[in-house]
Amino acid sequence: MITTTLNIHINNLLKISRTADRLNKTRKDIIVLLLMRMMKDHRLFSRSFSTVKYQRNDDSGNWHCFHIRFRPDENEFFVDLRKVCKVSVSCLLAMAVERYLNEIIQVIKNEFVDNYPLFENYVLRQEDIDGIISWRIYWGLPMAHLKTIRL
Repeated sequence: MITTTLNIHINNLLKISRTADRLNKTRKDIIVLLLMRMMKDHRLFSRSFSTVKYQRNDDSGNWHCFHIRFRPDENEFFVDLRKVCKVSVSCLLAMAVERYLNEIIQVIKNEFVDNYPLFENYVLRQEDIDGIISWRIYWGLPMAHLKTIRL
């Protein structure tokens, strides 16, 4: 397990906590489901050649430093998502609470939990072609190309 922290606004933490209690899940479960859901729509948030976006400031101090332990693959997914979207993981979570919390509630209530997580395997591959370094990130196993991938 990889221990890290998320900067969560108290309002979002309350929503996550209530959802976790209501659905008999842990807050970590809800957070992972929300971030995995963001991965599904990563193209909507992808940006290049810009700085990382963080959450809006709230001078009232309504923030909580939430300690969380991710599995290694989860951590890699979310760090990759941060790179692809140029948005901090904490900000991605805030966006996911706004966009997908109700959807997650319905999915769990209707017992379609098998649809989550959306990505079950992770492969990071580096290739050097004529002095140019190339990185390939696989969120899931590319079954059609599995034989051609040299790990």
